[in-house]
Order: sequence, then structure tokens, then C-alpha cells
Amino acid sequence: MSFPKNIMVIENEEKAKAYIENLLSKYDVNKTEYYHNAEDALESIQTNFFDMILIDIDMKGKLGAIELAKQILAISSLPIVFINVDLNVTLLDKILSLSPYGFVSKTDSEKDISFSLQLAYTNHLQNIELYNTKNITDPNIIIINAKYKYIKDRLRFYSDDMEVRLSARQLKVIDILCSNINHTVSNEIFMEQIWGDKKVSNSTLRTLIYSIRKSLPDLPILSYSKVGYSMKTN
Repeated sequence: MSFPKNIMVIENEEKAKAYIENLLSKYDVNKTEYYHNAEDALESIQTNFFDMILIDIDMKGKLGAIELAKQILAISSLPIVFINVDLNVTLLDKILSLSPYGFVSKTDSEKDISFSLQLAYTNHLQNIELYNTKNITDPNIIIINAKYKYIKDRLRFYSDDMEVRLSARQLKVIDILCSNINHTVSNEIFMEQIWGDKKVSNSTLRTLIYSIRKSLPDLPILSYSKVGYSMKTN
């Protein structure tokens, strides 16, 4: 089974955080980031790539664990595993409606937690592979050219059939461009759909586009000075 390389942990109990941190240190994990609240976690997802997210079901703050998970799933298909101790039936039903990849308990042994995380991530990878075998005529699969394709309803972008790791904002740019393939999208639409009511300058958008071009220099994103951008298919 596979173990996730980049993990976000949203946990506001220091004892539990230390326990998870010690466990993950024993595995080949490239990056683990810890957050105490939903707001900081959502901001990080916008600019960083993660393979898995662990959420304490009892996390404190204005935004609870279930609402946080809903917002994450609205912008990505990242596998979510909930951390819990005891769940009542009502809460369990709400969580199951989100189709999480699993649960781990703060009282579980390190062996049980590591097994649960590996099983959840392996299932996630298998789901991606299964999805990729679907008929290529699926309208959600947008073929940009022989190298690149985007799977819209799964928010996944591929280069030579290998998933490209992008931040949520980078992926949102791809989504907007592929939703308007071969058509120019104005700067204003990009800024509204990516940042909402938050005021940002055109240079902020240019920097975001540049970060994609730097990683994917042959991706056919065309720019139109002071107007917008488009994605061209071959």
C-alpha cells in the first residue's frame, strides 16, 4: 500500500497533534503542515498541494469540521480522513454524506492509524486510476492536446497521463480556461471566480498565470494584453 507524501493535519489539541507528528515522522513523508483552524487551512489549500487531509471532527472555531470538509471538496477531490474519539449517529450521518476516505481515533495505536492512512490513500489512487479508464468521450474529460488533459468533475489535470500537482488557485485557473476552451476569458472573470470579493490587482493574476507557465511551459495558455487569457486546443 502507498503512504501519502504531503499531508495537512487540522488538529487543535496539542497532545493529539504531537502524537500524529511523531507517527508521521516514522514514514517517508515529504511535507506535513499543521493547522489549528479552518480559515488558515483553506488559505493553505489555495496555494499548496496535498495528498491527504486529516481533520479533527471536534475542531474548534467559526467553521466546523463538516463545513470545512464541504468547502475543501468544493475546490478539490483530496482524500479526507476524520480524526475522532466518539461519534453520535447524527454526526456520523453528516460525515458519511461527504464520502470520507476513513476515520482514525485518537485512541488508536500507531499501527492502526498508519494502516488506516495507507488504506485510505491507496483507495484514493485506485479511484483515480479507475476514473482514468473511463471512455475518453466523457464530456468531463477535456483533451487539450496529445500531452495534456483535464478531468473537470474530478478537478484533475494530467500531463502524459501523470497527474500534475497544482495548488487550488492554479487548478482553478485551469478549470476556468478549460471550461471556456478556445475562448478568451477576461481578467475580471478570473479575479471574480478565484478571489471573489477580495480586491486583487492584475499583477496578482499575472503572477498566478506565470507560476503555471513556469511549471508547464508548453501548456497552450495564450495571453491578450489588458484583456485576458485563453486555452487553445490543437
